Amino acid sequence: MNSLKNSFNELNPLFQQVDKIKKEYILDLKKESSEFNIFKLLKMQHKEVETHNRLIGELLDPDGTHRRGDIFQKIFLEIVLPQQIDHTWRVEIEERFDQCKFDISLQCEKKRIVIESKIDSYEGFQQLKRYHDTLKENKNIDEFYILFLTIDGYVPKSIPHTLSSKVISISYIKDIANWILKCIHLVSEGNLKEILLQYHDLLINMGNQALKKKFMNKISDYCLKNDFVDLALDIAESAKEIKIEIQKRFWVELTKSLKSEGLNVIGDSEFFYNEDKISRYYVNQKNNKHFGIPILLQKFDSGEEAILLIQVDEELYYSVLISKRGRYLTYDKYKSKIPFEKKLNTFTHNWESSDNPSWSWKYPSCFPTPLNFKTFDQPEIRELTDPKKLKLLTQKLSEEISELAKRFKRTRN
Repeated sequence: MNSLKNSFNELNPLFQQVDKIKKEYILDLKKESSEFNIFKLLKMQHKEVETHNRLIGELLDPDGTHRRGDIFQKIFLEIVLPQQIDHTWRVEIEERFDQCKFDISLQCEKKRIVIESKIDSYEGFQQLKRYHDTLKENKNIDEFYILFLTIDGYVPKSIPHTLSSKVISISYIKDIANWILKCIHLVSEGNLKEILLQYHDLLINMGNQALKKKFMNKISDYCLKNDFVDLALDIAESAKEIKIEIQKRFWVELTKSLKSEGLNVIGDSEFFYNEDKISRYYVNQKNNKHFGIPILLQKFDSGEEAILLIQVDEELYYSVLISKRGRYLTYDKYKSKIPFEKKLNTFTHNWESSDNPSWSWKYPSCFPTPLNFKTFDQPEIRELTDPKKLKLLTQKLSEEISELAKRFKRTRN
């Protein structure tokens, strides 16, 4: 008993410090205005070029499809370079310039503003200094600025103090978010306003993620400075075991709920969950995904079986499998050989195309955002620790799956 008491006494300072840091983190945390976000849903939030550079560049372009002239550009310059607000700048995305490639380039007579954006990467070796020297040595450029755009606006270490007036750090979560918010106020209802609102939500989420990282770094620093490393590693291992247990309870409860709906759960399938698969899901091993609960949708006279699989990759999703004599048929080889191809295509017409062996997939529509068993960052997934809420959540999911199964049977071939 004394040994146990000493262990808790040893942990107490760590818990107090973590609680203090967490309270600071929660105070700074901003609430998203919408749980649904098209950029996150389409997994575009981390795509530096396709999402952020193109959207920012399009809004800055006076000739952009927004049809608002240079008003968005002027608001941007007012925030980051107010001394240049009297000019109207031409905009080019991914400009090749000598040996450089600028993410976004603004040009006006012999002036140049270059925006270098970083989302999940860092500045390349001497990258900004190379940009600086290239622009400085070009005889057609009299004045230039390099805007180093990162999530939190960190200052690049490669730029000497003597060059700092030409290289300005700006951030997505402060400068870009503020700019987008001002643009929103100028736009009436319609597609453009909705896109701006969705993008602003994404920026808020990025800010929250950056705060979370700082929160975790503060805890790490405290553990390292105060010799709590072993305790922290033990807690991390316990956290993994907690995730395993929560996911196991989810699958067990969902299996019960599906059977109560009268669905045919295929418990002997290679895709059916078990504790070993769930454990391997949380470590970096091969074949540690794509398991769950297979449900027989229909067995055909030709011998094929259509199967709905509710499964995990990182997030929970549905997929359709076709089986014949225990062997799964791949889409590329059998798409035109099964007698119920039309029925299958009709049933999955609004689903996403998929790699083998799945024929198509989609997320459950009964949750605001897909449940992510890796990150555990949705309110719904944290509620799985409560038996009553777990039962309600799995019932809701089972009812949706039951409706899918009924719709498949109603679909004509």
